[in-house]
Amino acid sequence: VAYYRDLILLENYAIVNYCGYSKILKKHDKRTGYQTRARFMNVCVSSKNFSDYPRLLEMIEEAEKLYKELIEVATVVADR
Repeated sequence: VAYYRDLILLENYAIVNYCGYSKILKKHDKRTGYQTRARFMNVCVSSKNFSDYPRLLEMIEEAEKLYKELIEVATVVADR
């Protein structure tokens, strides 16, 4: 359970970082009149590990699958 919780926390960390960059750049563009947000997000942010994390999502799915299997086994054992 702690492992799964840590994976979810890591996913949340990635989402918060991505949103943080987007909000900072939005405010920058609003104050300066430039339009840098979309390009910067595509070129610099989207390519970083914290915004593209397919392995983390796989690990979360694996942990969920293992937990479901554990519950099923525990249910069978408890029914005996």
